[in-house]
Amino acid sequence: VREHRHSRRLTGLIAKYDPNARDSDPHKTIIVARLPYDLSEGHLSREFERFGQIRSLRIVKDAKTGRSRG
Repeated sequence: VREHRHSRRLTGLIAKYDPNARDSDPHKTIIVARLPYDLSEGHLSREFERFGQIRSLRIVKDAKTGRSRG
């Protein structure tokens, strides 16, 4: 039963996946981990703008708490 639920959920997520969403290029994407929980998108943007223009930036947040996932 549990495997069946997982399989259905995974199938649904795959069906919704759009690799072209948000007009992002995976070859120009940087993933940064272990960020301080209180870091703002503005501060992070300022740090990376030293190296060039930032097209898009987002800090991933926990869906339940709304808090940064660090």
